Amino acid sequence: ALFAERCSWCHGVNAIGTGSVPDLRYTKKETHLSWNAIVLDGAYFSNGMPKFGEVLTKKQAEKIQAFVVNQSRELRDAERHR
Repeated sequence: ALFAERCSWCHGVNAIGTGSVPDLRYTKKETHLSWNAIVLDGAYFSNGMPKFGEVLTKKQAEKIQAFVVNQSRELRDAERHR
């Protein structure tokens, strides 16, 4: 629900990218290590990524990240079964 409310506008339903912004299912480990800096602190603000530190808690950002990781796993599983 948090992803749908705050992130899907740009990153697509269920983190399936729309082409104009990154498909979060392919997020690299290095990016995940900087997740809070990006999502909460605005590390990618100059690239158009809003700063959500005033509207999301750290715990909420972690829940969104867990959702993205799960979507990534589901994508890899689907690709393996093709």
